[in-house]
Amino acid sequence: MRFFIRHRDNRDIQGPFALEQIQEMVASQRITADWVTTADIGEPLDRVRRSHESDWIYVGELEGVRSTAVPAVPLRTFNYPVFRLWMIRLIVLAVLVAGGLFVYFLYYALSHIG
Repeated sequence: MRFFIRHRDNRDIQGPFALEQIQEMVASQRITADWVTTADIGEPLDRVRRSHESDWIYVGELEGVRSTAVPAVPLRTFNYPVFRLWMIRLIVLAVLVAGGLFVYFLYYALSHIG
């Protein structure tokens, strides 16, 4: 099987390489544990460039690759304050929509009684 590789902070993709070539690069320290890899499944390189972060794993996670420890830094850090702000906005919007619908239906019901 062949794999594409790139540094985790860079979108420049190299490869595809055979597993043995990747093992050699790690052993000679041309690439390190903060490089990521994805399998070559025959897709065009453009599509590989646009692939989602979840399609990539650390080189050190490949079976048979001996590397320094895989970095503790996740591939994508989660921004909790921004997430919280968007959740508050969503909840406020939901309350406003629900309130507006309630007032509309209440007005409709009261205008059609008797």
